[in-house]
Amino acid sequence: MMLRERSSQAIGYPLVGRFGLAHSIMAWARCIVWCRNNDASMLSPSWTYLKMGPYLRGERDKRQYTKLFDFTGYHTSLRRAWILATYPRIDARSVVNGRNDGVGRRVVVFRNADTFEEQRELFQTELMGYSNVLHHEIRRVTRTCHLPAVPVGRHIAIHVRRGDFTAPSSDAELSGGGRNRRTPIEWYREMLIGLRTGCQADISAIVYSDGTDEELQELLRLPNVSRSPATAAITDLLAIAQADLLLASGSGFSIWGSFLGQVPRICFSGQLLMPTLEARGKRPLEVECRTASEIPPEIMTRVEQMVDRRSLRSKERRWQAEQNSSCRDWQGGSDTKFEELKRA
Repeated sequence: MMLRERSSQAIGYPLVGRFGLAHSIMAWARCIVWCRNNDASMLSPSWTYLKMGPYLRGERDKRQYTKLFDFTGYHTSLRRAWILATYPRIDARSVVNGRNDGVGRRVVVFRNADTFEEQRELFQTELMGYSNVLHHEIRRVTRTCHLPAVPVGRHIAIHVRRGDFTAPSSDAELSGGGRNRRTPIEWYREMLIGLRTGCQADISAIVYSDGTDEELQELLRLPNVSRSPATAAITDLLAIAQADLLLASGSGFSIWGSFLGQVPRICFSGQLLMPTLEARGKRPLEVECRTASEIPPEIMTRVEQMVDRRSLRSKERRWQAEQNSSCRDWQGGSDTKFEELKRA
């Protein structure tokens, strides 16, 4: 999104607020889609907020996002400040049908959802169908050293949310759609073993989590399972989007990782929360399972297709070696190279 003359006088403004990356990205994504459809320019978002919770809880991700991105092509710095000081503002919700008709020379403000129900509605009505656009744009604005390595071997991503999520009182609470609850480590372990048993191969698995090694030890002690390096949240999010299958948590981070990369996912019963796969034919690849015996044949078929016994071992070694470097250069033509290797 380079700065150029636009047909619309309106300017989009994503007000991301003081949330975690997965929550605050909603305002940015809505703004990107609206500006694209209405040929409008866009103000850079501001993630310059100090959040004490991650420090107090000892989380790996301190949620300092301002240095992760380079918003070339957006209105930034003094130009951004001047627009915010002089242009009248209008809330995006009052723009009829999401169009810029009659908006004129104003700043259209996009906010994050106030409730989960609203978030789900906005996701379905404004963002579905634009995963490729949003994936390309978020990779473009992410600074080079925070882009994940290109995956050489096929693998399963495992997202284990801990941090400010609390343990459920029972499995029934999770199955009933309990929000901000921790999915049991035992469930991830059972799912991974079930998938590997079905395809008769120890497919590589990468764990992405804000938990401690002690909390994750039941997973990490399994063969060919490793943990992602301590990198920025955006790196993990984009790495999840490169996976072939996701064992998901009931969090927005899993939802965005699946959506951006259109990655099939398995969730604990009651924790799918909202669909992320756009093609109707892919919906059987987005499921809830309480036990490994409930994994549908469509998922097992996909896992079997991931196994290339002739080159699996060498690819996994190369993939694991690249994962050990948390900040690396991305060569020219990165997105083309990324898409080619992802399909390989």
